Amino acid sequence: GVSKGKGFAGVIKRHGFHRGPKTHGSDHHREPGSIGAMYPQRVFKGQKLPGRLGHEQVTIKNLKIAKIDANEDLILIKGAIPGPNKSLILIKGEGEIFHEPEQQEVHLRKAKEEGEGGIEGVENKAETAKSKEPEEPKQETKESAKMEAGDK
Repeated sequence: GVSKGKGFAGVIKRHGFHRGPKTHGSDHHREPGSIGAMYPQRVFKGQKLPGRLGHEQVTIKNLKIAKIDANEDLILIKGAIPGPNKSLILIKGEGEIFHEPEQQEVHLRKAKEEGEGGIEGVENKAETAKSKEPEEPKQETKESAKMEAGDK
């Protein structure tokens, strides 16, 4: 989703800079301080300065789907979702999607029974592949060559 926009923000809020001293004649309480040396006489691109904060594309990973209500057309997601209330979000999933932890446990149990579960399943498949490999051709000996010649 798109995160909440926070408008024009200073360096303390936007980048987490520390403030300057408030006393002893200081004039830079919430200012960034020096932004570069005298020689290049320019500001390098990407310099952390005040500016607009928020309202940018954000991806949150590993959120859990708590419940799906087909009657109300609702998907309840557990965790923090970016953006203001009633904003649009994009939900992507990879692999199988489990609505409840119990379903995931049942799926894993079935996969183990079938010999496909996790690393053990990979090892089992590797062992069966090894057993199905074709045998190496036998080397001809003088006796087998004589026998073949006699058969012809």
